This record gives sequence, structure tokens and C-alpha cells, in this order.
Amino acid sequence: MFRLSAKAPSTSLGVLAALVVVAIGTGVVAALETIAEPVSLGIVFIPGVLLIATVWGLGLGIGTAVLSALVFNFFFLPPLRTLTINAQHDLVALFVFLIVAGVGGTLAELARARAAEAERGREEADRALEEAAALAAERDRMREEAIEADAVRRSDDLKTSLLRSVSHDLRTPLT
Repeated sequence: MFRLSAKAPSTSLGVLAALVVVAIGTGVVAALETIAEPVSLGIVFIPGVLLIATVWGLGLGIGTAVLSALVFNFFFLPPLRTLTINAQHDLVALFVFLIVAGVGGTLAELARARAAEAERGREEADRALEEAAALAAERDRMREEAIEADAVRRSDDLKTSLLRSVSHDLRTPLT
């Protein structure tokens, strides 16, 4: 199961992952361009953009989206090997990549914030349990002290009664 940590991994690792994801997307589109129209293969880059935006956040996700759009435009959209926008679908691809990065990054940031909040809640609950255990130990100690104090009081009462009795028995013959 994939879990987001409260903090994103290092940015340098994210940049490397973004480059790898874009390279993989480029290779997949290159392999599939004989089967399908290259214009329709731009969707291949979306999972990589979403992955980077989810794991490393909005900033790196948008960077990956722009890089994906540039690579897709440069290698697969006519005129090839130039960065020119000849049709509206070129802009649409860029905007789709940006929207995916924005949504994925925002949702990941919300998930990270909730994960951090849950972690704080867990720590507070752990502290509360420790305090409750300490209070229970203190209560048990105080109960033992109360029992001991009651035993000492009874013992003292018994001694006092015994001394009064002996004292009375000793005083009676003397009087």
C-alpha cells in the first residue's frame, strides 16, 4: 500500500524521478507511434506527471508537466524537432498536463497535511495514555498509602486501647 509521508522526499531525488518519468514516457510514445497517432499518445505522460505531483508536490509536478509538454511537442508533434505550437491541441496537451499536476499536487499536499495532523493526534493520544498510566500508578500508590495509614491508625488505636486497659488495671489496685 502506498502511503504519503508528512514530508516529501528530497527535491534532487524528485528532479531525477521527473527526468526518468519523462524519459520513460518518451520511450513509450516512440514505441507506440507506429501503432497510433502521436497526437493521441500524449496521455502516456499523464501517469508520470501525476506520480511526481503526488509524491513531490505541486511545484515539481508542474515542472514535470511543462517538461512533458515540451518533450512531447519537440519529438512527436509536427513540425518535428521544433518547439512550435501549430494547433490548439498542442496547448490543450499542456493545459491537461498542468491540470493533472495541479490536482495531483494539491491532493497530495492535503493528504500530507492530514497525515501530519493524524501523526500529531497519535502523539497526543500516546501522551494521554502515558499520563493516564502515570495517574493510575499514582492512584494505586495513594491507595496503598491510605491502606497503610488505616492499618497504622488501627494499630495505634489498638495500642492506645491496650495501654488504657493496662493502665486502668494497674491504677485500680494501686488506688
